Amino acid sequence: MFANQAPPAPISPSSPSQTKQVAPAGNRAVTLYRAMADKEHSRSPLFLEALTTTPQSFGELSSKVRQPWDPTDPSAASARAVFRNIRRTESWLIDHGLIDDQVARVDSSQYDREGACRYYTATEDRKALDDM
Repeated sequence: MFANQAPPAPISPSSPSQTKQVAPAGNRAVTLYRAMADKEHSRSPLFLEALTTTPQSFGELSSKVRQPWDPTDPSAASARAVFRNIRRTESWLIDHGLIDDQVARVDSSQYDREGACRYYTATEDRKALDDM
């Protein structure tokens, strides 16, 4: 995973912290993924896996966040809820110095034409998630 470095332990937003820490070495996408992966039945890790460097709408992402035991695609509203959970966890990790920036990015440049934002991740974050 990381050269000469043990992977960091999972991080939980429910863990208490008294002091702000400096973001650890490693990739913020991997840190965020690990923080969300320990939640049973969470669609958040699936959402992070579905993000690409090409912006996609919630409708496009919703089919990619389907749970293995559920044959139906979640709605775009469900994908929005997952995104809010990711944002909440990103904010907590940033506030505690565990990551330096957001992983899930928003492109609103086509909002007037499409009536929706699109969501993507940076190239280095996508590569880190692929290499996990």
